Amino acid sequence: MEWFEGAEPDFHQIVSAFLESDLLDDRYARLDQAGHTSQELTPMANLFVDLPVSDSPTDEPPDETGKPELQPGFLRELLDAGAQKLDPASLSLLQTGKRRMVRVKPDLLYGRYVLIGGPGQGKTTVGQFACQLYRAAILLDRPNLLPEVRDAITGIQQHCTSEKLDLPRGRRFSIRVVLNDFAKALADSTVTSLVEYITGIIRERSHRELSSDVLHRWLRFYPWLLVLDGLDEVPASSNRDAVIRSVTQFLGFANSADADLLVLATSRPQGYNSEFSPDYYTHRYLTPLSVRRALIYGAPIPKV
Repeated sequence: MEWFEGAEPDFHQIVSAFLESDLLDDRYARLDQAGHTSQELTPMANLFVDLPVSDSPTDEPPDETGKPELQPGFLRELLDAGAQKLDPASLSLLQTGKRRMVRVKPDLLYGRYVLIGGPGQGKTTVGQFACQLYRAAILLDRPNLLPEVRDAITGIQQHCTSEKLDLPRGRRFSIRVVLNDFAKALADSTVTSLVEYITGIIRERSHRELSSDVLHRWLRFYPWLLVLDGLDEVPASSNRDAVIRSVTQFLGFANSADADLLVLATSRPQGYNSEFSPDYYTHRYLTPLSVRRALIYGAPIPKV
């Protein structure tokens, strides 16, 4: 798909400015929950590895002895889903069996995921890096990028080569919402909905005016990835119900725009009560690394 073909010139500026800002903001990994206390920033493109998952919680690593290659991790599954058309009409064809696709659980609504893992296990980094890949794919051929942005894209491309990953085949505008921040904005009445919150994020980071009507047309016009990070950080005793209700309302807003929308939510297992219902979301659980995978992943890390 061409760069937002047919869109108004100012719309191009909003998209480019927002993606460049977010690409730089998410350039470095957030390692505080993994016990990393150094003030030195760690580029995510030097660090990210795809992580294995299972359909149910487990304390046992997968058996990967004797296999010629490691099995693809969750990011590959997410990118494969993102390469499909996920608008309501296409999903309807999937559900009625009129469109063939190999799916792990064909009864589930395709394109909605919940990734569950413990603190420091990497769930936030997976969502962060998925957004980076989609941003880089869109910005790659844009002229007049900041040198910092161009360097960040080059770093992502180099890491993808080493990880045998490709930039996403299906391009998606990506946005990551930290649910605890959104919950606070709801609680203090700064915003009243996720639509308003996302509109405000884009307006703030692009330094351009943006209305909910434009957001609705945007959803209709171009595929999206929405990452909802850290439901566990929103205490169940606070306004978690309001957060989930706002998410559902946003999905309805997107559906009314016939949006091609890929959704990834993350949470720790502790305190998670399937607020993102397994009837509508595919749940994946991060597993411990096998000894073989840990040795392979740890090999490039220089000794201090």
